Amino acid sequence: MLICCWAWAAPIGAHAQPDFKPEADFFQSQLPEYQRWLDSCGLGKYLRAVHLHVDTGLVLLLDFPYDPPATVPSLWRRLRIDFKKAHGETLERRLIEHALTVFDIDRQHFALQVASETDDCFFYQMFGVKYGFFLADSSSCKGSKSDTLRMRPPDLSRVRRGGRMVLPPPVSPQHTMFVVKDFLQKRYAADSCAGRPPTLQWTVEAANDDALELEVIDLCHEVIPANHPKLCTTLKRCCGLPCTWKQREKLRLRVRYQYSEAQGMALDIWVDGRYGPDTYAKSGRRGYRDMGTDFERELEAYTRRLVEDLRRELGQ
Repeated sequence: MLICCWAWAAPIGAHAQPDFKPEADFFQSQLPEYQRWLDSCGLGKYLRAVHLHVDTGLVLLLDFPYDPPATVPSLWRRLRIDFKKAHGETLERRLIEHALTVFDIDRQHFALQVASETDDCFFYQMFGVKYGFFLADSSSCKGSKSDTLRMRPPDLSRVRRGGRMVLPPPVSPQHTMFVVKDFLQKRYAADSCAGRPPTLQWTVEAANDDALELEVIDLCHEVIPANHPKLCTTLKRCCGLPCTWKQREKLRLRVRYQYSEAQGMALDIWVDGRYGPDTYAKSGRRGYRDMGTDFERELEAYTRRLVEDLRRELGQ
């Protein structure tokens, strides 16, 4: 299976690139988990996670298992257009963002490639992040026939929606993001799990930026309560674990300031998470499981509550 090259971008002044090969068995074990997420939200009807290349970074390869090669470029374009209309962000960004949670890796060392051997050429598009910018590379493979095929609109109704808060004008983006950051900092820093405060790591917080990203490590039952009726069943069914196995949660929150002439100013809020039996320092990425497949609706409900709390903080 061909994987196109991707040059991993090290920060200025950084030392040698990390080597993820010693943990290759863990990363490969998460490939079926990513496919399980694709299947659970309906995207598995169109995309399949077929290969993960592990080196100084990860490259995840997706292909199109159920469609004739000639239709692939047209299907991919249709999926991207319809996803953008339905969810307000690009499909490739959502695929990457969830992969970062499933594989528990930072965005600077991850790339996504969608590819297929068509009748005329090797079709691919590749996406990743370099120096903080979301970039893409693609083949010139199009094929005139695929542009005129009649296709049924993809069903995206099961894909989880993020939170959105429309802001009344006039609102300064800088002031809004300052308030949001302060709100998140106070909300999670004040939490405590068995007398141990969580760890907050800002992975995106550039001054005057329109985006924030925060990882909160070692929360207790923030999204999934200890007595959640689905928790025990899920743990027993998936891996034979006791009902008390889940003790800690790790959340990744994204907030983006958006502006358009049609919709005005808004905040888009996204939450992903993992859960495990002990502190992250003890269990590491191997000891945690992805929330996104079995607890998508709980994450969606949690995001709605977070939006309402933030709305009150902003005085709306």
